Amino acid sequence: MSAVTTAPPLEFRLSLPVLGAGIGAAGWCLWWLWQNALVSEHVLLAFAAGLSAWAIWLASALGTGRVGPILVGATSAAALLAGALWWAASRHIDVVSFLNLGYPIFAWGMITAILTPLLAAEAEQAGGWSQYRVLFRSCWQVLQRHALALLICGFLVFSLTLVGSVLRLSGLSVAMITLVGSPLFWVILGAIYGAALALARNMDSDVSPFLMVELLRFFLPLVALLGLGAAVLAPLAMWGGSGTVALNAQLLAGLAVATIVTIAAALGADRMSEVQDSWLRICVAVLALILPLLTGLLAWSVGLRVAQYGWTPTRLMAATGAAILLIYGVTYGLSLLLRGDWMARIREVNLGLALASLVVAFIWLTPLVVPERIASMSQAMRALRGEAGINLPLRELARDWGKPGQRVLDQIAQLRPDLRHAIGRARPEVEGRADRPIVDRVRLARVMPVLPDQDLAGEIWEALPEDAARLWLRACEYKLDGFPGCALILGPRVDGTASGLVLLRDLGGSVLAKAIRLENNQLQVEGEVILPQGKAGAQLTLLDLVAVQSGAVSISEQSQQVFRLNGRAIFVHN
Repeated sequence: MSAVTTAPPLEFRLSLPVLGAGIGAAGWCLWWLWQNALVSEHVLLAFAAGLSAWAIWLASALGTGRVGPILVGATSAAALLAGALWWAASRHIDVVSFLNLGYPIFAWGMITAILTPLLAAEAEQAGGWSQYRVLFRSCWQVLQRHALALLICGFLVFSLTLVGSVLRLSGLSVAMITLVGSPLFWVILGAIYGAALALARNMDSDVSPFLMVELLRFFLPLVALLGLGAAVLAPLAMWGGSGTVALNAQLLAGLAVATIVTIAAALGADRMSEVQDSWLRICVAVLALILPLLTGLLAWSVGLRVAQYGWTPTRLMAATGAAILLIYGVTYGLSLLLRGDWMARIREVNLGLALASLVVAFIWLTPLVVPERIASMSQAMRALRGEAGINLPLRELARDWGKPGQRVLDQIAQLRPDLRHAIGRARPEVEGRADRPIVDRVRLARVMPVLPDQDLAGEIWEALPEDAARLWLRACEYKLDGFPGCALILGPRVDGTASGLVLLRDLGGSVLAKAIRLENNQLQVEGEVILPQGKAGAQLTLLDLVAVQSGAVSISEQSQQVFRLNGRAIFVHN
């Protein structure tokens, strides 16, 4: 299985750290834009998904002389992926509810994982993506390189953790936190990962990727025994109830994937590299025979859930995965039953099945398949058949399944008057934000420090605009030496009115200061915060936030709109 490898050129060893640093900087910029809500969440999601996939593909394929074609291919594929994700996410007002459905992340992962070895094989040799021998070697080489790079970065993070512990003893922990959250840290971490990947590429001749293949072959007998046990016991366990059915579906899916990966490792790249020991070949044959049974049981278990409770986006994703695995199982079983060189036959179908899986994953992000619409129509049919409201996912239709779910819920309310009360309770409380989860105001009031030592009535938090509450709670969840990453400072009330400012930490290592005004028991986010230099909208540092948390803030005696922090005056202009 050994392959002759050449040391990568110097330009390659320099290009990966530069690429990593650029991706790190871009990642920090995207996070900063999202934190400050300066760009649409849908655009940021599409750009982040396309950029991350493009970086993975390019970093995995670099190191050969075919940079141009690979760059064009990776860029085109990333643009298509970003566009498809943007279109799919547009069915939701909130990107978070879209990602919580699971299938966008699953589809992105499938597309990225399948295209990575295909592009790497094409980079190694023109037409290499269609040659199983080249593709097999590229797949395991890419996996080995990224595993080594992650190991190096993990060691670095561990070392930084130890350094941080030592600094904490010296009272310098805040400086360490500031470094970790700064954009420079993102750039350095990206550059280190790129350098680690280049180092792993340089070690191809010293560390064979087929070591992982041999390790997987070692588990052939164990996987065969587990598969036989599951094939016998799973049908009996499925009679234990719907919860047991769901649990066994997950177990069967995991076993099916493990079986396919183990068989692929046993097949090798060609006839010379496939397993030769007779008892290992018997194990592979057993796995090929029981795989159709395992995947058939998986499809049956998913079908039972759908028959009981109808379609949901999650069950659609499970059914799609079960169908793909069932096709794998049937083709593997038929390849064995046709005898002859059945291992070579399985190698031939593996490439076709991988390409088919790639197409299916992409279709899930196109108008050809809209999981929210399919699931919503399925639940509407159940409602029209007289299903009780307690058995219908009314909350999911109202909050989680985007615009298709809301439209179907309106139709159900018209056709089933008896469900209108339950539908009303399932809808969000804020009009016009029906697809956006409501911020827990009680939690926000509990975690937000209000200085100097004030308590705000509950109705004040309830009246806070939804976008502001969401941004504030997100900042508070970023812990800073045990303190929440937020603070609200209010001056004394005069006729029920007070000026103040709120400090919000972001992941970039800075603290955003916003002017607020309390009037008629409502917090209004308006105006500017001006530092002594006269610069409006300036961001403070984590050191300032820690000082506020420690009580080092006071209100000027001359004006209620001037706050003093560490000897500096901060002007609140409402």
